[in-house]
Amino acid sequence: MNDRLTKFAAVLMVLPLFFLGMNLVNEFGGAEGLIFEDFFLSGLGTALVVLGPIAAASLIMIPASRLSRDRQPNGPMFGVTLELSRFQLLVLALALTTGAVFAWYAFVENYAPRG
Repeated sequence: MNDRLTKFAAVLMVLPLFFLGMNLVNEFGGAEGLIFEDFFLSGLGTALVVLGPIAAASLIMIPASRLSRDRQPNGPMFGVTLELSRFQLLVLALALTTGAVFAWYAFVENYAPRG
């Protein structure tokens, strides 16, 4: 079950990574239009691109997390353990990095002072 979720999380990351790649090509290559621009500007395209990294990170973290509770002399002790394979770690790193890039881009576009 864990492998299926990881593979599905990797599939969810395809569209956001494609979107980032196309933006980099446009930015540094001087291209005028984005490939599939109408789709990416639609509500569905925007939702899939923005929510993809969040969903992918959730699909990896939730099943890989193990909650534990131990009795200690001072009271109960709670802990969280993560057991990630290399593939899960790779997809999680891609999801977190892509999410951070989107957050940075949103900040720059909306709140950074223009000079």
